[in-house]
Amino acid sequence: MTAPRGRAGRPTVLVVVPVLLALVACSRGPSYAEVEACNRVHAWDVGGREADGLERAAALARDALEGSGQTPSASAAEQLGDGDATDAASRAEAFLAACRDLGWDLPEG
Repeated sequence: MTAPRGRAGRPTVLVVVPVLLALVACSRGPSYAEVEACNRVHAWDVGGREADGLERAAALARDALEGSGQTPSASAAEQLGDGDATDAASRAEAFLAACRDLGWDLPEG
């Protein structure tokens, strides 16, 4: 004997689907623009830290994040370009920390 199909399975689906959607939304990871911005600053950080390179990386990061709204990475990108050469490394590290908080991983290669 099998249970009749129909309404018996619906309450479970009505609970499980929203929970799964919420979990996916919370663990989405960084967007493509965020990954690009993080990769550009990381490239400056490991690529010799040229004096004007961080300003270029910051500008490219801000351009990549322009349409993303007021996200933590966009705020960090704004702060990345503010300051002088003496604190460039600490600003880059703060930006990369925000990237890691988003779930960004080091690029492979």
